[in-house]
Amino acid sequence: MLRFLIEPWGWILIAIALIHFIRRRPNTYWLWIIIMGGWLGSLVYIFMEVVPDFSLLGDTFQHFNRGKRIKELVSLVRDNPSAGNYEELADMYFDDGKYSQAKGAMTVRSRCAPIRRTRFTGELSARSSWASFLLR
Repeated sequence: MLRFLIEPWGWILIAIALIHFIRRRPNTYWLWIIIMGGWLGSLVYIFMEVVPDFSLLGDTFQHFNRGKRIKELVSLVRDNPSAGNYEELADMYFDDGKYSQAKGAMTVRSRCAPIRRTRFTGELSARSSWASFLLR
C-alpha cells in the first residue's frame, strides 16, 4: 500500500536530480549514485549538491533592497562625496528609472573624477548605457 505513495515522489526526485546533474555536471560518481540509489540516492544528491547551490541565488533577491540601498548611498554621499559613491548612486537611480536624479549624480561624479577610457578597447569604462545617456 505504501509503495503507491512513495513511487511517484521517487521518480520526481530522480528527475530533479538528473536535470540538475545535466545542467551542472558535477563528478560522474553522482550519476551512479542517482541511478543505482533510486530515490534515496537522489535525495542524498539533492542534499549534497543542489541545496548548496541555493547560495548562488543571493544576487537575485537584491532587487528588493534597492530603496534601502539608495537611502544608504545618499547618506554615504553626504559623508564622503567621492566619485565611486556618486557613480553607484547614479547606477541605482538609473536602474530605478529616475533618470533626472541619475544624470545629476553622474554629472557630479564627472566633476569629481573624469571618466577614464580603457586602454584596450577605447570604450568608456562606465556602463555603455551611461555613455549614450550622457551624450543626449
